[in-house]
Amino acid sequence: RIATATEEVGERMTARTSEMEALPRDPQGNANRKDAKRLIAKAASDMTRYTARIDAELPLFRDAMNTGMNSFIKAATMSVELTTTDDDDVQQAKEGLDAVVSMRDVLGTSKESMSEFRETIAGLPRMTTDLNRAKRGVTNALDSLLAEFTNGEVLLTESEKVIRDLLGDA
Repeated sequence: RIATATEEVGERMTARTSEMEALPRDPQGNANRKDAKRLIAKAASDMTRYTARIDAELPLFRDAMNTGMNSFIKAATMSVELTTTDDDDVQQAKEGLDAVVSMRDVLGTSKESMSEFRETIAGLPRMTTDLNRAKRGVTNALDSLLAEFTNGEVLLTESEKVIRDLLGDA
C-alpha cells in the first residue's frame, strides 16, 4: 500500500507539472497567477493526502515486520532444534534464510528509491504556505518511513544471523 500511494502521488505530481507547463503564458512568459495558485493548491492537497496515507500505514508496516520476523524465527528455531536430522525442516529453514536475504535486499532498494523521492520533494521550490506545509509533511513522513526501513533491515539482518547460527552456517 505504501508503494501504491507513492506511485499515485508521483503520477499526480507529474500530472500537476504537465498542467502547470500547459498554462497559457503572457508575452513575458508568465502564467496567470490565479491558475498557477489553483494548481499549486491541488499539488499541496495531493501531498497532504499522501502524508496521511503514509502516517496511517507506518504502524501497520512496523507491526507486520516485527510480528512476521518474530514468528518466523520462532518457527525456524523450533523446526531445527526439534528435528535437526529431518532434511525437510533444514531445507525449509534454508529457504526461509533465502527469503530473509531477498527481503532485506528489496527493502534496501525500496529505501534507496524512497530516499531519492524524499530529496525530490524537499528540493521543490517554496511557493505558497500550503505547498510549503505539504512539503514538510511529506518529508517528515518519508523520514519516518526511511527510519522504519532501516529498522526492518536491522531486524532482517539479525534474523539472518539467527537462522545461520541454527543451520551451523557462518
